[in-house]
Amino acid sequence: MSKQTFHKTFLLAALALGLTTLGVAKTPAMCVVGPVSPESYTWDFKAEGAQLLADAETHARRIKRYAADLEAFSRVPEEPSWESHATNLELIRLEVNALGADACRMSRIGRVVDPEEHAQMNRVEARAEALSALTKKAIAQFNDWPQRETLRPSYARLVHEIYSQARELKRAAETPNGGHELGD
Repeated sequence: MSKQTFHKTFLLAALALGLTTLGVAKTPAMCVVGPVSPESYTWDFKAEGAQLLADAETHARRIKRYAADLEAFSRVPEEPSWESHATNLELIRLEVNALGADACRMSRIGRVVDPEEHAQMNRVEARAEALSALTKKAIAQFNDWPQRETLRPSYARLVHEIYSQARELKRAAETPNGGHELGD
């Protein structure tokens, strides 16, 4: 085995291991509730909720950007390397994990914020769950991609769906007076 083949095989194994063993975030339904603390009685849940929604919008923007890159890679499959796909899938996974943690917190404080914000948090949580499921599927298909030379149409559809869900998540998380990205 040549040094280059060994390096590629080692890198593939490391990326596959990282993409499969670290997993994707828990869904809000799987969140653990902690004990009530004295700070809970004076905590500013409205401010925390606003920050969580702003963070969700930031995660959505990043996921959308990484998924757009993956879609571009999918249009010209012989151009980008499998490493490019692995890198962007890993970046998406990290953002989805962070989003999952925020969605867990949203599910816990939703009942103590105003009804409009609670409804907005519910929409964000639903998109977070959808993104988690899609990301898991895309990672599984990527890891099952034998030669990494030709893209499967199902993988390209998943990438497009991740992009679409990220766009919808961004819309769900936007505050009425929040800024809007060009092209959205």
